[in-house]
Amino acid sequence: CNLFKYNQITASSAIHLLDKIQPNNSFSKKQWLIITVSCISMSATLNENINDIKNLNSINNVTDQEINNKDLQDCELEILKQTDLKISDILPVMLILNLQEIELKQNNKKDHLKIKKIFETALQINTLISLDHNFNKFQPPT
Repeated sequence: CNLFKYNQITASSAIHLLDKIQPNNSFSKKQWLIITVSCISMSATLNENINDIKNLNSINNVTDQEINNKDLQDCELEILKQTDLKISDILPVMLILNLQEIELKQNNKKDHLKIKKIFETALQINTLISLDHNFNKFQPPT
């Protein structure tokens, strides 16, 4: 995630998703790479600005591996199936931060401290929820 300049929440969400699907050690290096890139890609979709999400060519350049679009899509689909379409059981952080920014722009400066406290609490609750794991055993697509 650091190579793509994704925020820390994207990295945490990708790890959280990887924890939820619980891949096993019998996977090949290539399977691990596809699973990991899928988790990062899905997390970035939820937590990053759409213009900052990297394309597959950028990912292939960084990993020095060739991942094709179909393998990545198949893996993402399998992750969605394994997690019952619940890839993130937390509210995407960018949504919370964007709502805070809107509220700060629309309200008087005297209310800013109260607004910041409300959104800080929302982020803390979001973090607590994200730490509650529901593990599943992941089966890669064949």
